[in-house]
Amino acid sequence: MGTKVRINGTINIINLLISIVVFGTGLILFIQFHIGDGAEREAWLGLGKSFWLLNHQIFAIGFLIGFAAHIQTHWKYIKILAKKWRMNLPPQLKSTTRNQLLLLFLALVVIYAGFYPWITMPGATLKVHTFHSWIDVHTRAGLFFLLGMAVHITRRWRRF
Repeated sequence: MGTKVRINGTINIINLLISIVVFGTGLILFIQFHIGDGAEREAWLGLGKSFWLLNHQIFAIGFLIGFAAHIQTHWKYIKILAKKWRMNLPPQLKSTTRNQLLLLFLALVVIYAGFYPWITMPGATLKVHTFHSWIDVHTRAGLFFLLGMAVHITRRWRRF
């Protein structure tokens, strides 16, 4: 087992653990504090909304770093596929590549729609329409991204 394989495996495991926390806290924020009567709720399981939000934000930074590291470790593969895309890629590889591009696009939307309001509207709440709209985009794209990540990880589980 080469060093590069161990590093990639370690990055993948760390990313998986961080992703579980990010998605978990995101789902808690969405279900407990965003929809229905949740917008008025101040705490869940005895922990305030600020606790869940702070953990979501901290782990989102870790997710962003891990995402960048994941892309960087696969950069050579990405460049090769980009060069060969115009030529004849086998249908299975072309389909897989399309799915990965969709997942990449969703990741970028989720990251941007989450970080943008956090950075540009500090202290804003769901009662601020623009903030609420960005969080809705972040949440909706995040739900699709969660499904895509589950498929992506399931297909590569043996590599972990």
